[in-house]
Amino acid sequence: MSIDSELRRLAQESATRVQDRAAGLHREYLEVQRHLSELKTNLERDNLAQDRVSNFQLKIAADYQCPTCWVENKTRSPLQPISGEGRRQVLECRLGHVFEMAD
Repeated sequence: MSIDSELRRLAQESATRVQDRAAGLHREYLEVQRHLSELKTNLERDNLAQDRVSNFQLKIAADYQCPTCWVENKTRSPLQPISGEGRRQVLECRLGHVFEMAD
């Protein structure tokens, strides 16, 4: 093989390695972009928490509302009594947030 042919072959091998690396970097870049989008969404949601506290309704009709569901997700979720010992009452929402309340 001539020097010209050998150098062309080496250049092609190098280009193939670089393209393979670029494909991996592109996949990694897309994953980072997805993660950044999730972080931005979570940050925007969490920045609204204080506003939600000021709009929190303790009760809707006769049901107490889950403060966690409202503050974190602006979701109304009624609290149901699940047990109670002595002067304590335990309330749980449909998403599993549990609150032990003292009378």
